[in-house]
Amino acid sequence: MTTIGIIGGTGRAGSGLGLLFAHAGHSVLLGSRDIARAGEVAETLVGANRDGELSITGTTYDKAAAADVVVLATPWQALAETVRPIADLLAHKLVVSIVNPIERVDGKFVTPAVAAGSAAMSVAHWLPRSHVVAAFNNIPSMVYQQPLSQINIDVLVCAETQQSFDELVALCVGVPGVRLWNAGDLTASVVIESMTTVLLNLNTRNKTTLGLSITSLTSPQSINLTSVELTPDSATSQ
Repeated sequence: MTTIGIIGGTGRAGSGLGLLFAHAGHSVLLGSRDIARAGEVAETLVGANRDGELSITGTTYDKAAAADVVVLATPWQALAETVRPIADLLAHKLVVSIVNPIERVDGKFVTPAVAAGSAAMSVAHWLPRSHVVAAFNNIPSMVYQQPLSQINIDVLVCAETQQSFDELVALCVGVPGVRLWNAGDLTASVVIESMTTVLLNLNTRNKTTLGLSITSLTSPQSINLTSVELTPDSATSQ
């Protein structure tokens, strides 16, 4: 069992992803500035579960940052002030950024200019001793509220090394309905994070919930991405 800390764990995306990791058998720490709120969210998730006992606990940012693996799930506007003070706690471990730079201007979602290029690239700049990957950026938060049997998502992963990608794959073994795709290094996160803005505007205009699905238009051998169908018996990329 791996302990996974989620910084910003009381939001819909952070708590939802934490629930999936808990179903995979991991111990999840929902980190928040408001520890009472974190406790309430954790209690709600555990209480609503009917598929076995889950390990989900509400805690502080510092305690969540001390976990084996850490997920960053704060709003973009709060990311820098949240991450920089806990840089030492995040050193030499896998740090997964699901953060998207998003602003709302004149009733529509836009991607603001980011000096480093993307949220994930910003995190890598602030945390030079960590192994930063971008993943789960394009998953609508309400997807996590579906029954486990209905979850079916493609996750684009940006990682600087194959080792970091493989570490995330191993972490996700047992997470239901998830396929991981190796989308390249962190420079690809510039486009991937921006795609979330497009999806939000599509969902707003069409009053629906749209996500991304990766489909092969040719033979699987000609696809340059690495897809991993996660099962308890497949902890390495295919």
